[in-house]
This record gives sequence, C-alpha cells and structure tokens, in this order.
Amino acid sequence: MMSRSLLLVFAKRLVQFLTLKQCAKSLVIALVLLAVACTSYKNKKKNLIGPVISDLPDVIVEPAVRSPINNEITLSKVEAAFQKALNSTDDPDTRRTILIRLADILMLKSEDQMLASNSPGRFFGEAIEQYRELIEFQKQPSLGAIQSTKNDNSLDQLLYQLSKAYTLDGDLVLAGKSLDVITTRHQGSEYFPEANFRRAEQAFNDKNYVLSEKLFKQVIDEGVLSPFYQNALYMHGWSQFKLSNYDASIDAFIKVIDHFYGREDSLKSLTKSQQNVVDDTLHVMSLGFDYLDDVETLSSKFAGENKRYYVADVYRALGDFYYSKNRFRDSANAYRQYVIDNPLADDAPAFSGYIIDVYDKGDFPSLLIPVKQEYVEQYGIDSEYWKIKSVFVRESLSVNLKKYIEELAKYEHSIAQGIVAKENANKKNQLDQKKSKPLFVPGVRNKFLSAANWYDQFIRTFPEDNKTPDMYLLMAEALTEANELTRAFDAYEYLAYQYALPADNKSKGAEAGYAAVVLAQTFIERSKRNTVNGRVDNTVKQQWQNRFVGQSLAFADNYSEDPRAVNVLTLGAERLLQTSRQPEAVLAATRVTNWQPQASVQLRRTAWLVLGQSEFDLLNYLGSDQAYEQALLLTSQSSPERKNLIDRRAASVYKYGESLLAQESQQQAAVDQLLRIQNIAPNTAIAKTAQYDAGNQLIEMKQWSRAEQVLLDFRKRYPNNPLTKTLNAKLVVVYQETGQWALAGDELSALSASSIDPLLRRQSLLLAAELYNKSGLVDLSIKSYEQYIKKHPRPIDERVEAINTLSLLFKDKNNNKSYEYWRKQLISVHETAATDQTDRSLYLAASAQSYFAQKSYQIFTQIRLTLPIRTSLRKKQKALSLTVASYQKIINYGVADFVTEANFYLGESYIRLSSDLLNSQRPKGLSELAQEQYDVLLEEQIYPFEEKAIGLHESNIARVKENFYDEWVQKSFASLAKLSPGQYNKPELRSLSRELY
Repeated sequence: MMSRSLLLVFAKRLVQFLTLKQCAKSLVIALVLLAVACTSYKNKKKNLIGPVISDLPDVIVEPAVRSPINNEITLSKVEAAFQKALNSTDDPDTRRTILIRLADILMLKSEDQMLASNSPGRFFGEAIEQYRELIEFQKQPSLGAIQSTKNDNSLDQLLYQLSKAYTLDGDLVLAGKSLDVITTRHQGSEYFPEANFRRAEQAFNDKNYVLSEKLFKQVIDEGVLSPFYQNALYMHGWSQFKLSNYDASIDAFIKVIDHFYGREDSLKSLTKSQQNVVDDTLHVMSLGFDYLDDVETLSSKFAGENKRYYVADVYRALGDFYYSKNRFRDSANAYRQYVIDNPLADDAPAFSGYIIDVYDKGDFPSLLIPVKQEYVEQYGIDSEYWKIKSVFVRESLSVNLKKYIEELAKYEHSIAQGIVAKENANKKNQLDQKKSKPLFVPGVRNKFLSAANWYDQFIRTFPEDNKTPDMYLLMAEALTEANELTRAFDAYEYLAYQYALPADNKSKGAEAGYAAVVLAQTFIERSKRNTVNGRVDNTVKQQWQNRFVGQSLAFADNYSEDPRAVNVLTLGAERLLQTSRQPEAVLAATRVTNWQPQASVQLRRTAWLVLGQSEFDLLNYLGSDQAYEQALLLTSQSSPERKNLIDRRAASVYKYGESLLAQESQQQAAVDQLLRIQNIAPNTAIAKTAQYDAGNQLIEMKQWSRAEQVLLDFRKRYPNNPLTKTLNAKLVVVYQETGQWALAGDELSALSASSIDPLLRRQSLLLAAELYNKSGLVDLSIKSYEQYIKKHPRPIDERVEAINTLSLLFKDKNNNKSYEYWRKQLISVHETAATDQTDRSLYLAASAQSYFAQKSYQIFTQIRLTLPIRTSLRKKQKALSLTVASYQKIINYGVADFVTEANFYLGESYIRLSSDLLNSQRPKGLSELAQEQYDVLLEEQIYPFEEKAIGLHESNIARVKENFYDEWVQKSFASLAKLSPGQYNKPELRSLSRELY
C-alpha cells in the first residue's frame, strides 16, 4: 500500500509546479488526488504497483502511522528477499514479476526519502530507471508470449507507474509523455481513463484550455461510472471558464453540483474533501455569474427550480462572493433574487435576513428600513408565506419579525414626531401662535398611520409577548397623532379592559384606560365644533359622552389603586349628570365621597356638587340639601362660588318644603323648612320667596299669630321688595281673624294708598273704614269714609253705602249737622246719578228722605194753634205743606217700605191737623152759642182732612191684597179703627191684622 506521507509529498510537488494563480483553483484537485491515492488497491490489482486514481476513495486523509526508518528497515528486508529470489530463478516471467516488485519497493523507498527530507529534491531516479528498463524489456519481441500471460505484466501498467514516478519527482513533462503513450497506444487499457484525465490536467496546467476542455469532455463522455467523472466535470467547467465561456462553464459546474447533490440528503453524506470541491465549484460559478450579468443569468437557470436541493447554496454563494468583495448592493441583490425566485421556500426568510445583514455591516442605514419592511411584508402575519407555513416555521421567524416590526414602528413614529416637533419649533416665533389652527403637516399623518399599522402587526403577531402592552399604547398614541381617534380609543379600551395583562404589568392597562378617558373627552369637545346644517350633531356628542362615562367608571372599577382613579371617577360623575343620568351620577359621586384614601378637597367638593344637583333633579331635595351642605363645608368663605352654592342649597330646601306641602300631614314641617332658608341663605331672593310662602302657608293653616310674625318680619327685612306690597291684604286677613280691626284698617289704608289697582285701592279704603269703625276708631273710620266718598264716585251702590254709614257715624257722635248733611248727600247722589241709579241708591235716598219727612212731621206736630188762630194756622199749614211734600217725595221714590210709612204719616198729618184744629185755642169772649157755632164750623173745616186721612190709610191697607203687610199698614188699620170704628173696628179685622202682622 502506498504511504500516505508519500502522497502528501506528491501533492506538495504538484503545487510547486502550479503558478500562484493556479494554486487557488487547483488545491481541491490535489486534495482529491491525495484521497484517491490513500486507499488500498483491492478491486483489480493485488500487486505492489500501488492504487490507481480510479479507486475513488471516500475516506478522510490521516497522518502516516509509521516512521520512515521503520519503513526502510521493512522495505530493505523485502527488497533483499526479492533480490535473493531473483538470483535463484531463471524463469523470465518470474524474474520479470520480481523486477516489477523490486521497482515498486524502490518507489516506496523513494517516498520515504521524500517525506524524510526537509528540502525539495529528486528522490525517484532509481525507481524511474527501473520502470524504464522494464518497459524496454517488455518491448522485446521475444517476450510477447510472456507479456500476454498475466494482466499485471502489461506495458500500460508500467507506463502508468513510470508516469507516477515522474510526477512525484517533479518531471511533469515526462510524466505526461508516458500518459500520452497509454492514451494513444493502449486505448483499451484500464488505465486509459485515468491517463486521459491526467493528460487533460496537464493541458489545463499548460494553459491549453482548448485541449483540456476537449480531453475532460472525453472523460465525461465515458459516463458517470468513470472514476474520474466528477473530477472531469469539475475541470471541464474550469476549462470553459478559462476560455471565457462563462455560461457553458456554469452549466458544467451545475452538473458537478448535481453529481454531489443527487439526493436530498446528499449534503449530509459529503466528505470534507467533497464539500471543499462543492464550495470551490460554487465560488467559480459565482465568478461566472459576475462576468455575465449579475443575477439575471442565475435567475434564468434556477428560477422556479424545485428539484435541485442546492439552489439556495448557489444564490448564497454569489451573495457571499459579492460580500467578500465589499460589493454590498450586489450581494443584497443576489440574496434578494433568491427570494424573488423562491418566495415560498423555507429558507427564503434566511436570504431576506442576509440582505439585512449586508446593509447593516455595509453601513447602509437608509436601505435597512426598506429591506426590513420587505422582510415583514414577505413573511409577516399578513403574508401568504405565513398563511401556508407550519407553526414551526412561523416560530422560526418570530425573532426577526419581532425585532424588525418594532424597529419599523418606532422608526416611522419617530420620523413623524420629528416632523411635528420641527413644525412646532417654527411656529414659536409666530405672533399668532395661540390663534393658529392645530398643526397639520402634509404627509405626517400617513407616517403616524404607518407606525400604527406596524404596532398593530406586532400585536397581532405576538399577542402574548411582554412588549405587546407597550405596542398597544404606542399604536394608540400614533393613531391619536394621526387623528384616527376612534381607532386609538378602541386600542386603549382593549388594552385596558380586554387584554389579559399579567399581574405585574397592570400599569400599562391603567395608562391605556386613562388615555381612553382623555380621548373620549377630546371627542366630546370636538363634537361641539362639528355641526350639521349649522347645528351641533348631538348624536355623535351623546355617543362619546356615553363612552366617556363608561371609560371613567371602568377605570375606577379596574384600577382603583391608581392615584388618577378618583379623579376619573369624579369626571365620570359630572358627565353622568350632564347627560341626565342622575341615578348613576349619584352612585358615582357617592363613591368619590367615600373614596379611600380620601380624595382631595376639590374632588370631594365636586362630588358633593354632583350629588346635590343629581338629587335635586331626582326630586330628593333633602338629599340635595345635605349634599350642598357638605360642598359648602369644603368651600372657603372667600370663594366666588360660595354664593352660588348657598343659592343651590336654599333652592333644595325650598323644593323640599314644597314637597312637604303636598303632604297634608307635613304642613308644619314644610313651613319650618321654608323658614330655615333664612338661616341658610339670609336675605337671598329664594329666602325672601320662602319666607313669603311660609307666611301664606301659615295663613292657610290659620296659624294667625305666627303668620303675623313671619309677614311682619318680611316687611321689616325687605321694605322695598315687590312682595312687600302684597302683605297689606294678607295682614288684613290675619288681623281680621285675630280681631285686630284697627291694625287691619291700617293695612287696608296703606294698601289703598300704595296699590296701583283702582279696584283694590277703592275696596281697601272702604274696608279700612269699616274695620276702623268696627274697632271703635270712629274718627279714623269717618276719615276713611270721607276719603272714599271723595275719591270714588263710582260705583253708586258702594258710594251711597259709604255715605249712609258715614251719616250714621255722625249720628252716633250726635253730630246732627253732619248727619243731616250726609243724609242729604244720599238723596243728592241718587237724584244726580241719572242712569246710574240703583235700587240701593233709591232705597237709601228714600230712607234719607224719610228722615227729613219725619223731621218735617215733628215740626208740624209741634206747632200749636193759638190765638191769633190765623197766624198760627198759617204756620201750621206751611209746616203741613212741607211735610206733605217730603212724604210725597218718598211716595214718588216708590220704595214700598217707605211708601206705607209716608202714607201713614200723611194720614196722620191730616188727622193731627184735624185734631189740632179741633183742639185749637178758642177766641176769648165767645158766647156759648157762638162757641158752639165756632165748633161746628171747625168740624166742618176738619171733615175733609179726616176724609183725606182715611183715604191715605185705606190706600195703605189696600196693600194687603198685594200680600204686603208691614208696621205702617198695621198702624193704618189702627188709625182707621179709630176714624171709622163701625167699618174698621171689627174683631175679624183685628184678627186679620194680627195675623198679617
């Protein structure tokens, strides 16, 4: 077996004969030769000629296991043994065989010498000489018969060994000539393929690429069974490459790779040396692609290829090649082409990753973002790749996707924020900055939306990742800045209340929940500016108010430990009140008042205010009063809001009082509540109203004394209040009910003087006069009546009543003059009233006339007929005329009550005249006869008067037929009974008279 050390020297010598440029290309060839030479020759040759390249070993080269010294001792013994055998035989065939073995031993000894030497030199001269002698001996014609007896004694074998010796000794030209002999004269030799291959190699080394291409092609044509097939393929490709036939060379190299990668698992079975060949092949293919047109030829040969398992290696090799040359863009294009040609391949993400690495290491920051974006779009959750790949493949993408999506999102976000910051900085110098519209930079909204979309993709791809809560927050922030407030709100809401946050990361939920509250508030404010046909769209406003409330309550429920929770809950309570959801507002505000730890003064005050108003709206006025009381306790005395709070509390108490008034059993409590307002809100408008109402209610309750106290206190407190002017009438009622007539009169007088209502003025003055009279204050009564009569000529009835009462007051005061004056006024008012006359004025006029007629009658009756009769009779007659005229006036009024009286007194006047005449003083000195005649004459004179009297009385009693019977009719009956007893002094008439009376 050939020494492995010798083969190393063979490789070393081979390298020495190659140029520097060739070394890099041919190193793999030498390694293959080493591997081939280091195997045992078992299949065809059992002699010591040594192995041939056709054995195609698949073992790894290992160091020599024997030392040259021990090998030399062994070979020397073998050589001595063969030499002894040679000397002991005369058989040509045997001797030739021994000579061949001795030549092989010389080869082995030369190998050992070469390995032991530290410097180059020639060591195979003896072996070469021995093989040449054997070849010449073999050519002798006499040995022809012997030559054909054994296969291993053939000339082609010796030529092969000689070529090897020349090669190891560094004489490649002579080695090539030996091979030429084999290929030209021994084409049927089993060494022909290798010889042909060696010649091709030699041609390649001689840079005769046309010949080497031809010879390697011949080896290839022998088929895949040739032990030199794969090497020939490889070198054939190189030959094409050297001839600048790059496309053809690539096709040749593809066959090389196909040979090694014939099966899917072949990559795992390649030896190290084979892998080196593959790597070098990929490298030279990359050169070919570069010389042609970059990645286009590569794509044309492998695009859509799904049977060659090494395709990715070809693309990768080209990319790596460019990268090694610092041609970063070309490198990235090569990697990208693989992704383009094989978008759904399992290793496509790796190639996309190569692109990113290239731009990163090549310092192309401007290109990194686009390629990372391509990566996510190609393999992310929204891609076709993601949909068709297994969970295992998806998981393998997670590391890069997570990293790149986050980078892309933050990049877009920071760019957008930078634009906004720059624009804001530019606006700082503008005088109208505060008046300027909200910032809107063209294009910046799309940046924010892009960032939001990346955040969203991270969330959907890694829903349970530790960073996902942060992504929700950042996405919502970007959406807010992009003016996509609804989407931002939904993101905040989901993170705060639906996303399964770990216990140690609740703060993210709190941030989101609070942001949702703020965003809802923003929507509410914005809705106030959004109008439809000039009117605020209340539907949108109401929708966001409801969301604001929902978020506020949810935040307080879920994040009560957050210091902002109580503030948010307070805002929610306020909004509940504003949206007329008072029952819920009460619950929310109550929670704030009971919050632990205790909320700030301002928040508690606000909560109590919400409670106060909500309870008020719910008609729970007692609760409202209590809430406002607490709010006032939390409000400083100097606060400008204090007055408003006092008014609200007073209103609550007032309404509470009103509600109690509706309950029959709570009247007293209602009054107490109304009066309490004066202590709560002294001298306020509502306190005035409450006290006034309390006074009215006390009047209704007939609590006169307390009503008087309340109403008088009101008058004292608020003398100029319009309600004060109405108190006179109310106090009149109070004073009347308590019998304080004078005070009632005073109130009425004041009312009459102050009222602008003519009717009220008139009636008040009249009633005041009556009450003064009733209280015994006659002078005040008279004064009031006089004022009334003077100021109010109409209506007639009330005026004549006032005159009548006034006259009677003077009568009671024995002021007859004034009495008669006002009695005459009764008559005068009636007679001058014309069409305004009434039955009452007529009656009172008749009554007044009756007084004056009675007075005339009295005067008439008081005149005595004395001598001289003529004189006294004249007076008597005049008095009679006045009396008759007075009574006749009464009769003309036609008032029945006074007509019968007038008729009676008229009859009595005539009877009195008759009587007075009959009883008049007689002239002195009349004789008895003369006196008798005088009496007869008087009787004749008084007879008509009696008849007149009877007629008047009869006219009175005639009213009996009209079912009218009064005192004066009765008296007429009595008078008639005296005047005409025969006719009228009958028992049945007296009985009838009594019955009628």
